[in-house]
Amino acid sequence: MQQQLAQTRGQTEDKAVYTTGGPGSVQSSLLPQSGSWSSEDFRPHHSDRSNSWAANNIRNDKNQDLDAYDFTFVDLDEQGREQNETRGVDLILPWPAKVLDIQKTFEGSGGYGKYLAVEALDTGLRFEVHHMDTVGDFSKGQVLDGGTTIGEQGGSGNSRSSYAVHVDIMGTAEAVEQFVRANQQGTFTKRTTSGS
Repeated sequence: MQQQLAQTRGQTEDKAVYTTGGPGSVQSSLLPQSGSWSSEDFRPHHSDRSNSWAANNIRNDKNQDLDAYDFTFVDLDEQGREQNETRGVDLILPWPAKVLDIQKTFEGSGGYGKYLAVEALDTGLRFEVHHMDTVGDFSKGQVLDGGTTIGEQGGSGNSRSSYAVHVDIMGTAEAVEQFVRANQQGTFTKRTTSGS
């Protein structure tokens, strides 16, 4: 019998998260650690990516209303202060997922940087993270547990440091929010198997 258990990486894993977006402009705002996010807080990418290659790469019957969202994750120290260096921040999965697609090189990414696309085992939600500096040594079809480090935030395209430090996350608003909250608060869902 499999159970889903919520786990937390620890208080020192908390992160500040900024989102950029808004049609016709590029703005940056800090997402609150708790409470609900409004459209003012949680905005799509500054250009419509709903019918892009990245969206079509993960679109299926459960994942229709897709768009891209920009985020910058910033490590916090033990006093809750933001650290200056944001490149190399580890990103984790919010829940157990299967790897749908992966690109481990800058040159083969088509300008997206190293990326990973996954599908949640329990809900079928999908998302794809682009512009990573590193991506884990995974393979298509591999099942990863919630809390797995998938790679490092970068801002990369066809080469490292092509853009300002950030990642683009393609998916439904629900899937993207779950990813962001897991990385912001360090909380994820992990599968456990217990005998009966």
